[in-house]
Amino acid sequence: MAQIGRPQERVLILSETEREELARLSRSQSAPHSLVRAG
Repeated sequence: MAQIGRPQERVLILSETEREELARLSRSQSAPHSLVRAG
């Protein structure tokens, strides 16, 4: 199950979760742009 030839798969999963959170922050204009940029 652990394919060393595909290490990007793990990063993709994390990226998807982070992307969803970033998208939520982006939708909420209440959050400062600094936070979105730091992310």
